[in-house]
Amino acid sequence: MRILVAHTRYQQFGGEDVIAAAEADLLRSRGHDIRELTLSNDDIDGLTALSKLGMALWSNNGRKQLRAAIGDGVDIVHFHNTHIRLSPAALRAAKDAGAGVVLSLHNFRLVCPRGTLWRDGGVCEDCVGKRLALPGLKHKCYRGSRGATATVAAVNALHRTIGTWRKSVDAYLVHTQSARDLISRGGVPKERLLLKNNFVKTDPGDQGPPGEGLFFIGRLAEEKGIDILLAAAARMGGRLTIAGSGPCAELVEQAAKTNDRINYLGRLEHDKIIPAFKDAAATVVTSTWYEGQPMTILEALACGRPVIASNLGAMPTVIDDGVNGRLFEPGDVDTLARIMDEVLGDRAKLIEMGKAARRKFEAIGTADACYTRLMEVYEAVLEKRHPLPVEVTYPAPINPAIASS
Repeated sequence: MRILVAHTRYQQFGGEDVIAAAEADLLRSRGHDIRELTLSNDDIDGLTALSKLGMALWSNNGRKQLRAAIGDGVDIVHFHNTHIRLSPAALRAAKDAGAGVVLSLHNFRLVCPRGTLWRDGGVCEDCVGKRLALPGLKHKCYRGSRGATATVAAVNALHRTIGTWRKSVDAYLVHTQSARDLISRGGVPKERLLLKNNFVKTDPGDQGPPGEGLFFIGRLAEEKGIDILLAAAARMGGRLTIAGSGPCAELVEQAAKTNDRINYLGRLEHDKIIPAFKDAAATVVTSTWYEGQPMTILEALACGRPVIASNLGAMPTVIDDGVNGRLFEPGDVDTLARIMDEVLGDRAKLIEMGKAARRKFEAIGTADACYTRLMEVYEAVLEKRHPLPVEVTYPAPINPAIASS
């Protein structure tokens, strides 16, 4: 196939950038003709508010660049992020060029100005289903700015009204059934919302017997439950290593100074992440928002490390409580601290969960699983097959033990 992968990078590098590049490389490695159009929002802060609004609503420049990248024609244009440089105008341009159009939804921006369905320490669905996100405007949810929030809200309202979400996208990719249900309330045809897992580009292989202590890696932000993580760490008996950067970094630094069982590594380079998983007994994910499908969970499973995670959003769709990890109710510090100690205190169970974690990865998180799903979606879009394949069809398990995991 001839496939154009189109993506706008955010100002802060993140998981969406990793996934967009990894999927392009995966498709190229399987012999497809891959073109890439990657724009950046690095310099948008220098624009006037009116210029940003106009660009976000309908970027003629983004539309022109998309047309140029299509060139003599492609079969599929797969978008990852259109905010702000590309804008939804690029979706229209791809459809007008006769390509099949696929859009990966890595967050909830189509139904929430902030994109996280999170506010004031917990899940918020106040704007879901509303044509104009007035609650988001009231609370200045996006970047703490009413003007920035109004821009995102206006984009969603305009393109829902003129039918971009219905007319210009053949298939949307989401990670969970709950995300599918939520986003469909924002004007996206539910039958076009299809399930697809992320994948780990380079399989690190099982990292052997569990190490010592627990490991957290991710953006150090309030919605990641950093305050909950630190409060639980203060009550547990084992060690916790934290890696990452973000607005809560100072809070983590202070906790590490006052608690010698907390080790803060700062932001880790990618080649240091797998060794950090290897050194740990298990990974902790304390998010208080729904998440998309954190790469850190898939990487932990790939390494054979169980995951302690919030029972919220995407997490329980990957983590089976007591099998390949443990689940706790979001924000429940006492239960989290108890589970942390239980996991570290039962080495036999830890080894058993680690093996199940690796089996789970082999079933859902490999390059083969991702490629199979992408091809299934692309072929259905090109054949205008209805209904589209909503559920994920995985390739055959790598070994018989997976089938019983």
